[in-house]
Amino acid sequence: MMLHEHLKKHIRFVVVAAILAVSISASYIMGLRIISQFFYYQAKKCFHEEKYGLAVNKLKNADKYQPGDYNVHKKLGTAYYKLAGLTSDIKKSFTLSQKARNHSQKAFDLNPIDSDTAYSLAIIENSMQLLHSMQYPQKNNNIFHPMTWFNKSIDLNPNGVRSRYALVRYLHQQSMAAEMLQNIQALVRIYPLSYQELKKETFWSPEVKTASFKGLNHAAAENILPRHAHMAITSIMAERKDWQIAISHYRSALQYDPYQNKAGDYHYLGRLYLKGADYDNAEKCFIKTMHMSRDREDRMDNIYHTFKVEGVSKDFLKFHTKIGSIFFTTPHMTILKARCLFDINQPGESKKVLMALNNENPHAEAYYWLALIAENDKDWDKMELAGQKASTLAPYKSTYHYIFSKALKQQNKLEKAEKSADLAIEKNDRPLYSLFTHRASIRWHRKDYKGVLQDLKQSIILKPDQADLYAWAGETNFKLGNQKPAEKYFEKALKLDPDNQKYKERYRSLKSL
Repeated sequence: MMLHEHLKKHIRFVVVAAILAVSISASYIMGLRIISQFFYYQAKKCFHEEKYGLAVNKLKNADKYQPGDYNVHKKLGTAYYKLAGLTSDIKKSFTLSQKARNHSQKAFDLNPIDSDTAYSLAIIENSMQLLHSMQYPQKNNNIFHPMTWFNKSIDLNPNGVRSRYALVRYLHQQSMAAEMLQNIQALVRIYPLSYQELKKETFWSPEVKTASFKGLNHAAAENILPRHAHMAITSIMAERKDWQIAISHYRSALQYDPYQNKAGDYHYLGRLYLKGADYDNAEKCFIKTMHMSRDREDRMDNIYHTFKVEGVSKDFLKFHTKIGSIFFTTPHMTILKARCLFDINQPGESKKVLMALNNENPHAEAYYWLALIAENDKDWDKMELAGQKASTLAPYKSTYHYIFSKALKQQNKLEKAEKSADLAIEKNDRPLYSLFTHRASIRWHRKDYKGVLQDLKQSIILKPDQADLYAWAGETNFKLGNQKPAEKYFEKALKLDPDNQKYKERYRSLKSL
């Protein structure tokens, strides 16, 4: 009996000891894992701060405490690749790239279904291929196999956009045109948004555009990001001026994810209808944009410009009447009607609209347009009167002071013209070349050549490639008795316009003095 009790105690002791040993072992392993993870997350922080050398040290420590960790080797591969890209020393870059490849290969061996690591190996191999060719231009570069890794990455993730796009660039680099076009078609099919990026590439060409167009049509047919696919097809058909097909695809685009549709989308559709000479449908689209817009004045302004750009301003008058029956017409909207009448060469009717508006309640903008009509008629008195009223009603508007100043200058009221020009420059949000040259011309007539030169220097800063500004500055310096600066300004004018005979003759005459 005592022997039996003793045996039971011994067994319990052995079991407890075994459990304790396993616990200690597990705790040790877990401890190593925790330390490794601590270094790994420190390395990630270093990546965020772009301290890749420090990241390598942290990752090496992580590997020491947890050998064979796939994530650690993957990150080491990336860190070495980043370091390779930071040095201008080709040999050093190649050595670092080798280390990047070795760690990435280890990571892939540990996790052979990771397409990201295969992609990394493709990029690293491509980089090594280029570096090797720079070091040894006469040697064979077929020892590197980026294509193998590109294909492996795509096999593991057939819809991977990054791998496919990188492969397209690699194929272009290798002058493999047929394969590149094939992959472009596949890329655009799986990700229609890539079409916009491809248009920015140096290899963009009619052939690339054709391949992209095929990919977009496949994407649209297979409902792969159909909204974007149809919109991209619309842009291509619009370039071809095939308005009916462009309209059809844009209408299809708007049927997908309709919650994304904005007023601007229907405005564009309306513009397509205008281009296709379908006024009725264009009108429906523009009315819809008016309903959707928070700022109807701004939207009406955009619609007015669309009609004008498309050369159908007369149709805007019909649209304006329609809008008046649906929405409250603001003074600015009424002024748009007057502007449209002026555009179609009916200044008399335009004036009537503006004057009627001012009779109800004076509006600075209406007087501004009356001043522009008077300028067109060369009626300087009326231009002055309208410009004065516009600048008085809205003294904060630079353009109103400018039009008033122009009217005064035409009547040789130079002192007042200069004061208004001063206000036009002062009230403008940013320096404008036209305002400085306008004031310079007033000062020229007033024989204030120092003031002219001051304005011309500002104008040259804003328009440094305009030859006539330098020639004018040259003449101004001559008036001030500054012979050498006058010559230098004419030299600059001739550099920008070497065939200008007047500049050549004037420069010769200055040199002969």
